[in-house]
Amino acid sequence: MQTGYREHELYGQGLSVLLCESASAQLASDIEALKSSSTPHLNLTLALRSKDGCNRKHPLMAIRLDEPVGSTTAFVLQLLAPCTVDQALHPTGALPSSAVEYRDDSADVAADMLSDSVEQATGIRRELIDSLQLAVFEALAKGAPLGICLERVVSYIEQACPELCASVMLVDDHARCLQVGPAPSLPAEYLKAIDGLAIAEGQGSCGTAAYRGQVMAVDDIATHPYFLAYRELALAAGLRACWSQPIIDVNGQVLGVLAIYRRQPGAPGLEHLALVHRASQFTAIAIRRSRAECALRESEERYRQIFDNSKDALFLVEQAENGQYRHIEVNPMLESLLGVPRSRLLGKTVDELAPPDLALLINSKYRLCFQGGRTLDEELEVELPAGRRTFHTTLVPVKGSYGKVHRVVGISRDITERKRAEQLLHAREEAFRALAENSPDGIARYDRLGRCIFINPALSAALMLEDIDACDADDIQRTFEQFDSEYGCQLRRALRKGEETQALIPWRGRDGQWIFSDVRFVPEFDPVGNVVSVLAVGRDVTALKVAEQQLRALADNSPDLIARCDGTSRVLYINRALAGKLRVKNVDAVLGIPISQAFSDTPEYSRLESAVRRVWTSASGGDLELYLPARNEWHFFRLVPESNADGKLSSVLIVGQDVSSQRMRDASLRESQSMLRELAARRESELEAERKRIAREVHDELGQLLTSLRLNLNLLAREFGSAQPELGSRVRLLCTIVDRTIQSVRDIASTLRPPVLDMGIASALEWLVQRFSADTCLQCSLQLDESIELDEARAIMVFRVVQESLTNVARHAKASSVRVSLRRCGGKCQLCVADDGVGFDPKAYATRRSFGLIGMQERALMMGGKMRLDSAPYRGTRIELNIPLEQECKHDPITTG
Repeated sequence: MQTGYREHELYGQGLSVLLCESASAQLASDIEALKSSSTPHLNLTLALRSKDGCNRKHPLMAIRLDEPVGSTTAFVLQLLAPCTVDQALHPTGALPSSAVEYRDDSADVAADMLSDSVEQATGIRRELIDSLQLAVFEALAKGAPLGICLERVVSYIEQACPELCASVMLVDDHARCLQVGPAPSLPAEYLKAIDGLAIAEGQGSCGTAAYRGQVMAVDDIATHPYFLAYRELALAAGLRACWSQPIIDVNGQVLGVLAIYRRQPGAPGLEHLALVHRASQFTAIAIRRSRAECALRESEERYRQIFDNSKDALFLVEQAENGQYRHIEVNPMLESLLGVPRSRLLGKTVDELAPPDLALLINSKYRLCFQGGRTLDEELEVELPAGRRTFHTTLVPVKGSYGKVHRVVGISRDITERKRAEQLLHAREEAFRALAENSPDGIARYDRLGRCIFINPALSAALMLEDIDACDADDIQRTFEQFDSEYGCQLRRALRKGEETQALIPWRGRDGQWIFSDVRFVPEFDPVGNVVSVLAVGRDVTALKVAEQQLRALADNSPDLIARCDGTSRVLYINRALAGKLRVKNVDAVLGIPISQAFSDTPEYSRLESAVRRVWTSASGGDLELYLPARNEWHFFRLVPESNADGKLSSVLIVGQDVSSQRMRDASLRESQSMLRELAARRESELEAERKRIAREVHDELGQLLTSLRLNLNLLAREFGSAQPELGSRVRLLCTIVDRTIQSVRDIASTLRPPVLDMGIASALEWLVQRFSADTCLQCSLQLDESIELDEARAIMVFRVVQESLTNVARHAKASSVRVSLRRCGGKCQLCVADDGVGFDPKAYATRRSFGLIGMQERALMMGGKMRLDSAPYRGTRIELNIPLEQECKHDPITTG
């Protein structure tokens, strides 16, 4: 003790040994106050007499024991400084050496009775604490769940100190907060409020203690700022003081908090601190063990998932007492490969599962692994139900605690497909080498550093490398340095970007002549997509280059307007004729720019841009005609897409001509045709008028004369016929001739101009159809639109077309029926004449001079209409005529279907 006395010197002595008179009076007064206080302890400061006779002030705590000793109330005086928490209780459960018992001298009890009573109370308390600790240790030793262990710890605290209410809060590492654990003495409403308490400064005593990693005591909940959020709930539950002991593991990590509540304000006593400190150690052990078990279960589950879902066949083998090797664990992949369920594999030896020859081989491998203690890698071919398979098997020895191999882990991977792929790759490599060796194209291969590692005979011959096997890599590399710099640029680009490139490389051959090679640089990749080499394939295109130069010379000297553009309408080439036509002085200045900018002096040429894009998009040719009003010129262009050797579009070729003179000739021809058509129309009109006049004169004049002659003959026969019979017979003969003449006159007049035309087109067509049927005995039907009305010119034209068509049917068609229809279609009149005759080929008759068809066509054109002829051998003939009801100036040519 700090007073200089030893424990045995003070044991059983009165306090008068340590206290002076003033200190004794003060202590008596404080003890009286402690008797009636609701708080079982009291802090005070007393002057103590040390063994050397000096008085020194010391802070003490007076603790009232709850267990009475007889009729006497016992107290403990605890020296507070410099005692630590671990020294608050003696390891045996007795009072610490710095504690002195004190009894109420007012009670009439002897000092020795007090000493015996204190020893008895101390023993009872020690037995209680020991039994509670034993319950905690038993739960930890038996591996009880964490919840039960924490409940035992809380029970340990509350039974050892009934005035305390204990609870455990565990750290949630993911949410960085405290979760409520066992707390049997705290109300549920309060626990619900503090569940999920943040680990931070000022978050109650528990959150602050977990944040600091230190004990946090709150003497009065009603006034402390840390309990502001939970004050009302805590006070309603009767909680007045709280201190929190962090639960810390050996690594210094905070695992949780032991929260101790009291129902009276005040600081915790040293006995309480020591008890809670010990309980936190128990709790730390329980939490660490629970976390370790959880981590172990998760680890086992992960390994089990890997084991069960591995694409490799996994198995575990041990050596039996008889020296044989048996399987004690297999994964589903091995079951699938062997076609044997797990139940038939476990516990079985190799001899029981495999044929004798295979079992002998496998046992020898197992024996090497068990005896040698080293990992074995083997490739093995096995005949399985699914066929012959190749496996790469790794045997890993597992040593026990004494360093002896007691098990072997086997890992088998089915490499059958890989083997096949390797064989296929080898076969393809051989095929490539055979192809390269015999290819007429030059082939070279470069590694990822750009070094040439292979050239074929064609390339070696072109490079004058007589003995390729005798040349080293440096010689080959120096040979390639004679190539154009573009060769190296394209090679490096293929190596760096992994993109296929192509270039035209000029180089000198053995005779000093320039050789042009079209070289493609093709990158080669490994399975993960990295460039490992580049294959250069070159083809001699010198002849093609010469031909191209000859074609360029031909294009340059051609009178046609020739240009070449890319897909964006940028000019790649123009010949001299086009440059001269557009007055382009510097040809190089217009190359590489769009057409609209290259030929800005001729704005009409900007239409070529859209035409080039259409050809590029559709990959089909097109035509374009441009009129240049400033020059009064017409330019006609033909646009053709051009493709490279791979079939991809490379450019658009534009070939044009100045067609101004042709357009002028066409205009003159159209004007001449128009004048001829007008002349023919006028002649036809005059002819119809003349026919009408002749028909009228024939009908009127000649008809009257013949009628008069017929009357006179009748009079002559009447007067002289009876007297002269011979004269009567001759007169009757003359009358017959006159009648036939009158009928001929009528027929001639009707042919020249049918009088029925004056009654309208409908009546005229009805008369014509009836007459055709009567003359030919063919069935002829007529369909008319009664609402249609035509002027005289159109009526005559329609009548003549139908008349000519029926005449052709009667002469050539060999038909059995004819259909004639006339109807109105909008602002047009549609005439249709169709038969079911033998028909003909319109293309064959196009070269013949069929004046009937030409006449019908010209009649349609004169009225601004068009005629359509549709016929085929043995399918009949159909003529369709469409004419506007009002005169149009447009003249369309004949079309055939």
